[in-house]
Amino acid sequence: MRTLLLILIGLIGIDRVNACQCIPLTFDEEVKISSTIFRGLVISADNYQFDIEIIQIWKGDFEAKVFHLTQGTTSCEKRIFELGKEYLFYVRDNSVFNCSRTNEFNFTADTELLDLKFNKVGDKSTIESSTLTDRQLTVLKNILTHANIIFPTNNGEVKISYAYEGGFVDKINFFERIRWEDSKIKLYKVNDKANKDNQSYILWTGNNWDKSLKKLKRSL
Repeated sequence: MRTLLLILIGLIGIDRVNACQCIPLTFDEEVKISSTIFRGLVISADNYQFDIEIIQIWKGDFEAKVFHLTQGTTSCEKRIFELGKEYLFYVRDNSVFNCSRTNEFNFTADTELLDLKFNKVGDKSTIESSTLTDRQLTVLKNILTHANIIFPTNNGEVKISYAYEGGFVDKINFFERIRWEDSKIKLYKVNDKANKDNQSYILWTGNNWDKSLKKLKRSL
């Protein structure tokens, strides 16, 4: 009995050692540790084996136009990719880690940062300003459409305040938060009696909207 107990304890210990600890990385951290960064189309998917047609490259050298991606070799490499979809891939050696910034191409604004870093195209102050860039607006509309939320389209001036849970954040912080698939998103119109011509919205992401809204209203 004692021997069996020791074996079970040992197996639990091994499982804890092998369990993947997911630590989100900043853009600069991800770029630094990635061996290749590229935009690609999934043209073959077989279990954890994927063939990716390379569309655009930011980092790395490729001998062919198709990259073979191998996933599932460790508990930290369990992400899978859908056939026929385009992604922005951050690859370490030959796989994508669970917490990687890798995302569907239509849902990531990292391309602006990559163009600036590797191609000297764009302006950092514009990307980080409160005003949405063309790419950020496109990504945001894609995300809202995916969540069945209509982005305001009339000609009036639109003011957006970004929020995470019960607090307001800057635009870049907000885009970092919505990278996670389990994050909920809301677009809430604020009644501005002092200036009826303008449209004010809270663009929120988090887990508890009702609780967050009460805190956010107190901060307006």
